[in-house]
Amino acid sequence: MILIDYQINLACLLLTIRYYDGIFYIVNTCVACKMNFYITATDPAGPWSDPIWLP
Repeated sequence: MILIDYQINLACLLLTIRYYDGIFYIVNTCVACKMNFYITATDPAGPWSDPIWLP
């Protein structure tokens, strides 16, 4: 997962991870870009998907 042009301390807050039906989900808030997104993986060690931005 790559968030381009954001300082690491401003990029993400309120991380949560869930597991459902064989898939891990991380739901997060990007403070600097004022949007929420999630990423998925079948293994928590990765690889993780690109961010899926929520409306």
